[in-house]
Amino acid sequence: MPDEYGYPTEEELERIESWDPQDVEGCLRFIGELWHWQDWWGEKDGLWVFATGGWSGNESLLHALKRSLVGHVIHGSSLSLPGGLLIIATGKKARKKLELVFDKIRGWAWSHVETVCRTCKFWEREENGRGYCRMSEAFTYSHQSCEYYEPCEEF
Repeated sequence: MPDEYGYPTEEELERIESWDPQDVEGCLRFIGELWHWQDWWGEKDGLWVFATGGWSGNESLLHALKRSLVGHVIHGSSLSLPGGLLIIATGKKARKKLELVFDKIRGWAWSHVETVCRTCKFWEREENGRGYCRMSEAFTYSHQSCEYYEPCEEF
């Protein structure tokens, strides 16, 4: 249980840091039990959401998670946003949902930068982040993966 001020104890943080990486959901549930505001975390169908609310005790829990082997296991299936929001997908369906979010973010980001290679003019980025090389008539995710790529100043 957290200390008298609502902060996790050193023992609880160490327990998170040494958690068995085969038990991801157990670790996340434990973190949820220690969360300062119980209505600022939740899980449904393998999609976990934690919002720190700026509370340093909650931030300490997430830092312990990131330092743990569990943190390494979930790294590719999580999204961390400024302001203390962490979204983690532990199930197959949840990972698919989170991948859709990633695709939307990538598409939005790439739609706000230059989309044609300045040097060769053959490769153009589409809204979804994927590119199309007019020279090879192929779709690629990177200008460098185009068979006609020669080093140039990319955008």
